[in-house]
Amino acid sequence: MRKEATPTSRGGFFFCITRVRLIQCLVLLIRFVTDELLSIYLNSRFTAMRNLLTTICLMAFLNVGFGQELPFRSIAETERTYSAGNIAARMVEGLGFRYYWATEGLRTTDLAFEPVEKGRSSKETFNHLHTLSGFLLSALEKEVFVAGNSAELSFDQIRKETLQNLEKVVNILKASKDTDFKDYNIRYANGGQLPFWNVINGPIADAIYHTGQVVLMRRMSGNPMDSKVNVLAGVRN
Repeated sequence: MRKEATPTSRGGFFFCITRVRLIQCLVLLIRFVTDELLSIYLNSRFTAMRNLLTTICLMAFLNVGFGQELPFRSIAETERTYSAGNIAARMVEGLGFRYYWATEGLRTTDLAFEPVEKGRSSKETFNHLHTLSGFLLSALEKEVFVAGNSAELSFDQIRKETLQNLEKVVNILKASKDTDFKDYNIRYANGGQLPFWNVINGPIADAIYHTGQVVLMRRMSGNPMDSKVNVLAGVRN
């Protein structure tokens, strides 16, 4: 004979069902909270990583764009073999080294300095040296030289481009064979040419001469070149 459910048994049954559902709800709630916390943690890590990568990229950009060291700060390292290209390159390296330190740490007053009335100022001398560096490079690149307007450039631009032009010249000369020099001519727009011999006693010698003027003028304007620079060894002691 089937036993009828009493109110007490029904209440216990419903209590069990409610407790099971409560546990399930708690499990779901715990899982939801855990997932949310994990999501927040991962997102924070992603944000931190993203910020870190952004910072690294920015520093790299600043280093490449603004902090790049200019060539010829030191020329202590020399080639092991003697060749026409290496010897000519060493002459230009010597020019680059002297120019680098002659123009390092100049002030606005130094740039405007004129040793005599109506004479060429230091800034105008730098413009001329910039033109000479382009003249020299055009001969090695076998092109007709077209002079730009250096007066429109800032001193920092002139200095950077002059040193970079000389660096290109050095790289070309070091990679040159003896037979290449017959093609390193000064070329004029009218078709006239001068051989590399004139490159040596022309723009190279002229640039060394004017770099010496810069050293003299900055001394006269009260800002002499760094005394620790050793032009014989090609280093700053």
